[in-house]
Amino acid sequence: MNCTTCGTCGAQMPAPRRGTAPFHCGLDVLLEGVLISRCPSCGEEEVGIPAMEGLIRTLTDLVSNRPGRLTPAEIRFLRKSIGWAGKDFAHQFGVSPETVSRWERGHRAMPRPGELLLRVLARTVKRVERYDLPDLDQQRSPDPMRLTPTGLTWEQAA
Repeated sequence: MNCTTCGTCGAQMPAPRRGTAPFHCGLDVLLEGVLISRCPSCGEEEVGIPAMEGLIRTLTDLVSNRPGRLTPAEIRFLRKSIGWAGKDFAHQFGVSPETVSRWERGHRAMPRPGELLLRVLARTVKRVERYDLPDLDQQRSPDPMRLTPTGLTWEQAA
C-alpha cells in the first residue's frame, strides 16, 4: 500500500482512491475520477489534480463559450485566468477598479461589449505572467515606428 503523510496532522494517509471532489476556483465545479486521499486521523482530504494548467484552460474555454450572460463569479474567474489583477483589468477596460468590483460582486451588470471582449481575451490570450502593459492614457508621438535591420527583425519575430 502506497502511503503518504497528511499535510495537516502528519498521520499516514492511505492509498488514494478515485472519486469526485469539488474544485475551489470560485465556480461550482466537481472533478470526477480524481485521486483522493482522506486522513484517518483528522479527516483532511488531499485531491490529486494532474495538469492544473490544462484544467484551468478547459474551464476557461467552457465558461467563455457558455450561452447567456456571464455571472459575477465567471467574470472574476475569466479575469484571473488571464492573469490580471482587478486594478490591471480595470485599467485595460477603461473603468475604475470599483466598477470591476461591482461586476464581480453582481452589483452592476458588465456591459455586453466588455463581456464579449473578456470572452475573446480569455480564449485567445496567453496567461499574463509579467505586467508590462502599455499606458493607454499616455500621449503618443505622431512619428512612424521605424524598423531597422539590427537586432530582432520582423522575419524572426513572426
